[in-house]
Amino acid sequence: MAAAPPSTSASSALARAFALIQVLALNGVPIYGVYVLGWSWGTVLVLYCCETVLGTFFLALRMILHRRLTHDRGYSHSLLGARGKKPFRAVLLEFVGAMLFATFVHGLFLGMVLGLMLKGQPGAAVHLAALRQGLAAMALIMAGSLALDCQKLRKLPFTWIEGLAQRSLGRIAVIQLALILGGIGIGRYGISKAPFAVFAIVKLLIDLGGLYTGRARPKLTPAPIPAVIVGGVNSEAIRGSDRRTGKRRGVHGRKRGR
Repeated sequence: MAAAPPSTSASSALARAFALIQVLALNGVPIYGVYVLGWSWGTVLVLYCCETVLGTFFLALRMILHRRLTHDRGYSHSLLGARGKKPFRAVLLEFVGAMLFATFVHGLFLGMVLGLMLKGQPGAAVHLAALRQGLAAMALIMAGSLALDCQKLRKLPFTWIEGLAQRSLGRIAVIQLALILGGIGIGRYGISKAPFAVFAIVKLLIDLGGLYTGRARPKLTPAPIPAVIVGGVNSEAIRGSDRRTGKRRGVHGRKRGR
Protein backbone atom coordinates (compact mmCIF):
# COMPACT_ATOMS: atom_id res chain seq x y z
CA MET A 1 0.00 0.00 0.00
CA ALA A 2 1.51 3.30 -1.10
CA ALA A 3 1.93 6.02 1.48
CA ALA A 4 0.02 9.26 0.94
CA PRO A 5 2.14 12.24 -0.12
CA PRO A 6 2.86 14.81 2.63
CA SER A 7 0.95 17.51 0.75
CA THR A 8 -2.15 15.29 0.56
CA SER A 9 -2.00 14.52 4.28
CA ALA A 10 -1.58 18.20 5.13
CA SER A 11 -4.52 19.27 2.96
CA SER A 12 -6.68 16.52 4.44
CA ALA A 13 -5.83 17.61 7.98
CA LEU A 14 -6.55 21.24 7.08
CA ALA A 15 -9.93 20.29 5.58
CA ARG A 16 -10.86 18.40 8.75
CA ALA A 17 -9.84 21.40 10.85
CA PHE A 18 -12.09 23.73 8.82
CA ALA A 19 -14.95 21.22 9.07
CA LEU A 20 -14.49 21.08 12.84
CA ILE A 21 -14.57 24.87 13.12
CA GLN A 22 -17.74 25.03 11.02
CA VAL A 23 -19.48 22.40 13.18
CA LEU A 24 -18.56 24.23 16.38
CA ALA A 25 -19.63 27.60 14.98
CA LEU A 26 -22.97 26.37 13.62
CA ASN A 27 -23.83 24.62 16.87
CA GLY A 28 -22.71 27.67 18.81
CA VAL A 29 -25.25 29.97 17.14
CA PRO A 30 -28.41 28.48 18.76
CA ILE A 31 -26.63 27.95 22.09
CA TYR A 32 -25.58 31.59 22.15
CA GLY A 33 -29.07 32.63 21.12
CA VAL A 34 -30.76 30.69 23.93
CA TYR A 35 -28.40 31.48 26.81
CA VAL A 36 -27.30 35.00 25.88
CA LEU A 37 -29.98 36.50 23.65
CA GLY A 38 -32.94 34.70 25.22
CA TRP A 39 -34.29 32.99 22.11
CA SER A 40 -37.33 30.74 22.54
CA TRP A 41 -37.48 26.98 22.06
CA GLY A 42 -39.67 27.34 19.02
CA THR A 43 -37.25 29.71 17.33
CA VAL A 44 -34.29 27.38 17.91
CA LEU A 45 -36.06 24.25 16.67
CA VAL A 46 -37.14 26.02 13.47
CA LEU A 47 -33.59 27.32 13.11
CA TYR A 48 -32.23 23.75 13.14
CA CYS A 49 -34.54 22.81 10.26
CA CYS A 50 -33.51 25.91 8.31
CA GLU A 51 -29.86 25.00 8.87
CA THR A 52 -30.41 21.78 6.93
CA VAL A 53 -31.94 23.69 4.00
CA LEU A 54 -29.08 26.19 3.94
CA GLY A 55 -26.48 23.43 4.11
CA THR A 56 -28.15 21.54 1.26
CA PHE A 57 -27.97 24.48 -1.14
CA PHE A 58 -24.38 25.32 -0.18
CA LEU A 59 -23.40 21.70 -0.77
CA ALA A 60 -25.20 21.67 -4.12
CA LEU A 61 -23.20 24.76 -5.11
CA ARG A 62 -20.00 22.97 -4.12
CA MET A 63 -20.97 20.01 -6.30
CA ILE A 64 -21.61 22.21 -9.33
CA LEU A 65 -18.34 24.10 -9.00
CA HIS A 66 -16.28 21.01 -8.20
CA ARG A 67 -17.64 19.09 -11.18
CA ARG A 68 -16.96 21.96 -13.57
CA LEU A 69 -13.38 22.17 -12.35
CA THR A 70 -12.54 18.46 -12.12
CA HIS A 71 -14.98 16.68 -14.50
CA ASP A 72 -14.85 13.75 -12.09
CA ARG A 73 -16.67 10.60 -13.21
CA GLY A 74 -17.98 10.04 -9.68
CA TYR A 75 -20.79 12.49 -10.40
CA SER A 76 -22.38 9.96 -12.74
CA HIS A 77 -23.42 7.80 -9.76
CA SER A 78 -26.11 8.44 -7.19
CA LEU A 79 -25.08 9.91 -3.84
CA LEU A 80 -27.97 8.11 -2.15
CA GLY A 81 -26.58 4.63 -2.74
CA ALA A 82 -28.60 3.67 -5.84
CA ARG A 83 -26.76 1.71 -8.51
CA GLY A 84 -26.36 2.61 -12.13
CA LYS A 85 -25.08 5.63 -13.98
CA LYS A 86 -27.08 8.85 -14.21
CA PRO A 87 -26.52 12.32 -15.68
CA PHE A 88 -25.17 14.86 -13.23
CA ARG A 89 -28.38 16.90 -13.27
CA ALA A 90 -30.36 13.85 -12.15
CA VAL A 91 -27.82 13.06 -9.42
CA LEU A 92 -27.95 16.62 -8.13
CA LEU A 93 -31.75 16.88 -8.19
CA GLU A 94 -32.07 13.49 -6.50
CA PHE A 95 -29.84 14.54 -3.61
CA VAL A 96 -31.37 18.00 -3.16
CA GLY A 97 -34.90 16.62 -3.46
CA ALA A 98 -34.28 13.95 -0.82
CA MET A 99 -32.84 16.50 1.61
CA LEU A 100 -35.67 18.99 1.09
CA PHE A 101 -38.35 16.31 1.39
CA ALA A 102 -36.89 15.07 4.67
CA THR A 103 -36.75 18.65 5.97
CA PHE A 104 -40.38 19.16 4.92
CA VAL A 105 -41.37 16.09 6.96
CA HIS A 106 -39.45 17.48 9.92
CA GLY A 107 -41.26 20.77 9.49
CA LEU A 108 -44.63 19.04 9.64
CA PHE A 109 -43.61 17.22 12.81
CA LEU A 110 -42.31 20.44 14.32
CA GLY A 111 -45.51 22.25 13.41
CA MET A 112 -47.53 19.60 15.24
CA VAL A 113 -45.35 19.94 18.34
CA LEU A 114 -45.41 23.73 18.44
CA GLY A 115 -48.95 24.24 17.16
CA LEU A 116 -50.79 21.46 19.01
CA MET A 117 -48.80 20.17 21.98
CA LEU A 118 -47.44 23.56 23.05
CA LYS A 119 -50.14 25.87 21.72
CA GLY A 120 -50.37 29.09 23.69
CA GLN A 121 -47.09 28.70 25.57
CA PRO A 122 -44.72 31.67 25.20
CA GLY A 123 -41.63 29.49 24.80
CA ALA A 124 -43.14 27.74 21.79
CA ALA A 125 -43.51 30.98 19.84
CA VAL A 126 -41.28 31.54 16.81
CA HIS A 127 -39.83 35.04 16.83
CA LEU A 128 -39.05 36.09 13.27
CA ALA A 129 -36.47 38.70 14.29
CA ALA A 130 -34.45 36.15 16.24
CA LEU A 131 -34.88 33.60 13.45
CA ARG A 132 -33.50 36.06 10.92
CA GLN A 133 -30.49 36.74 13.15
CA GLY A 134 -29.76 33.05 13.48
CA LEU A 135 -30.16 32.40 9.75
CA ALA A 136 -27.89 35.34 8.90
CA ALA A 137 -25.18 34.05 11.26
CA MET A 138 -25.40 30.51 9.89
CA ALA A 139 -25.41 31.70 6.27
CA LEU A 140 -22.32 33.81 6.97
CA ILE A 141 -20.50 30.81 8.49
CA MET A 142 -21.43 28.57 5.55
CA ALA A 143 -20.44 31.22 3.01
CA GLY A 144 -17.06 31.62 4.68
CA SER A 145 -16.53 27.87 4.61
CA LEU A 146 -17.46 27.78 0.92
CA ALA A 147 -15.01 30.59 0.16
CA LEU A 148 -12.21 28.64 1.86
CA ASP A 149 -13.08 25.49 -0.07
CA CYS A 150 -13.13 27.34 -3.39
CA GLN A 151 -9.44 28.18 -3.00
CA LYS A 152 -8.50 24.50 -3.31
CA LEU A 153 -11.58 23.09 -5.03
CA ARG A 154 -9.72 21.92 -8.15
CA LYS A 155 -7.36 19.74 -6.07
CA LEU A 156 -10.02 18.08 -3.90
CA PRO A 157 -11.09 14.52 -4.85
CA PHE A 158 -14.63 13.31 -5.32
CA THR A 159 -14.40 11.40 -2.03
CA TRP A 160 -14.41 14.79 -0.30
CA ILE A 161 -17.78 15.71 -1.81
CA GLU A 162 -19.06 12.20 -1.12
CA GLY A 163 -18.12 12.57 2.54
CA LEU A 164 -19.93 15.91 2.78
CA ALA A 165 -23.03 14.34 1.23
CA GLN A 166 -22.93 11.45 3.69
CA ARG A 167 -22.69 13.85 6.63
CA SER A 168 -25.61 15.85 5.26
CA LEU A 169 -27.70 12.70 5.00
CA GLY A 170 -26.67 11.84 8.54
CA ARG A 171 -27.95 15.24 9.68
CA ILE A 172 -31.45 14.09 8.80
CA ALA A 173 -31.35 11.59 11.64
CA VAL A 174 -29.68 14.17 13.89
CA ILE A 175 -32.40 16.76 13.31
CA GLN A 176 -35.13 14.16 13.83
CA LEU A 177 -33.51 13.13 17.11
CA ALA A 178 -33.17 16.76 18.09
CA LEU A 179 -36.85 17.42 17.45
CA ILE A 180 -37.91 14.34 19.39
CA LEU A 181 -35.67 15.17 22.35
CA GLY A 182 -36.82 18.75 22.26
CA GLY A 183 -40.49 17.77 22.26
CA ILE A 184 -39.98 15.23 25.06
CA GLY A 185 -37.95 17.68 27.11
CA ILE A 186 -40.51 20.42 26.77
CA GLY A 187 -43.42 18.11 27.52
CA ARG A 188 -41.76 16.61 30.59
CA TYR A 189 -39.89 19.51 32.13
CA GLY A 190 -41.64 22.49 30.63
CA ILE A 191 -40.10 25.16 28.47
CA SER A 192 -36.81 25.89 30.19
CA LYS A 193 -33.11 25.95 29.42
CA ALA A 194 -32.30 22.72 31.29
CA PRO A 195 -33.54 20.19 28.68
CA PHE A 196 -32.13 22.34 25.90
CA ALA A 197 -28.61 21.88 27.31
CA VAL A 198 -28.88 18.09 27.03
CA PHE A 199 -30.44 18.33 23.60
CA ALA A 200 -27.76 20.75 22.30
CA ILE A 201 -24.89 18.62 23.66
CA VAL A 202 -26.29 15.45 22.07
CA LYS A 203 -26.59 17.18 18.69
CA LEU A 204 -23.07 18.59 18.95
CA LEU A 205 -21.58 15.19 19.79
CA ILE A 206 -23.41 13.53 16.88
CA ASP A 207 -22.22 16.24 14.49
CA LEU A 208 -18.64 15.84 15.70
CA GLY A 209 -18.86 12.08 15.32
CA GLY A 210 -20.10 12.55 11.77
CA LEU A 211 -16.82 14.25 10.84
CA TYR A 212 -15.07 10.89 11.18
CA THR A 213 -17.61 8.08 10.86
CA GLY A 214 -19.47 9.73 7.97
CA ARG A 215 -16.40 10.56 5.92
CA ALA A 216 -15.94 8.53 2.76
CA ARG A 217 -12.82 6.41 2.69
CA PRO A 218 -10.35 7.28 -0.05
CA LYS A 219 -9.40 4.60 -2.52
CA LEU A 220 -6.00 3.07 -1.83
CA THR A 221 -3.59 2.49 -4.70
CA PRO A 222 -1.51 -0.69 -4.38
CA ALA A 223 2.25 -0.23 -4.33
CA PRO A 224 4.03 -1.16 -7.60
CA ILE A 225 5.93 -4.47 -7.71
CA PRO A 226 9.71 -3.91 -7.66
CA ALA A 227 11.39 -4.41 -11.02
CA VAL A 228 13.89 -6.83 -9.48
CA ILE A 229 11.13 -9.26 -8.57
CA VAL A 230 9.43 -8.88 -11.94
CA GLY A 231 12.66 -9.56 -13.84
CA GLY A 232 13.91 -12.30 -11.52
CA VAL A 233 12.14 -15.27 -10.04
CA ASN A 234 8.65 -14.32 -11.19
CA SER A 235 9.66 -13.96 -14.81
CA GLU A 236 11.35 -17.38 -14.72
CA ALA A 237 8.18 -18.88 -13.26
CA ILE A 238 6.11 -17.26 -16.01
CA ARG A 239 8.41 -18.54 -18.74
CA GLY A 240 8.37 -22.00 -17.16
CA SER A 241 4.59 -22.04 -17.10
CA ASP A 242 4.55 -21.01 -20.76
CA ARG A 243 6.85 -23.89 -21.66
CA ARG A 244 4.67 -26.34 -19.76
CA THR A 245 1.52 -25.18 -21.52
CA GLY A 246 3.19 -25.18 -24.92
CA LYS A 247 2.41 -21.52 -25.59
CA ARG A 248 4.60 -18.48 -26.04
CA ARG A 249 3.90 -14.77 -25.70
CA GLY A 250 3.47 -12.47 -28.63
CA VAL A 251 4.73 -8.92 -29.11
CA HIS A 252 2.02 -7.36 -26.95
CA GLY A 253 2.13 -9.97 -24.20
CA ARG A 254 -0.71 -12.13 -25.57
CA LYS A 255 -0.29 -15.88 -25.63
CA ARG A 256 -0.52 -17.66 -28.95
CA GLY A 257 -0.05 -21.21 -30.03
CA ARG A 258 3.08 -22.33 -31.73
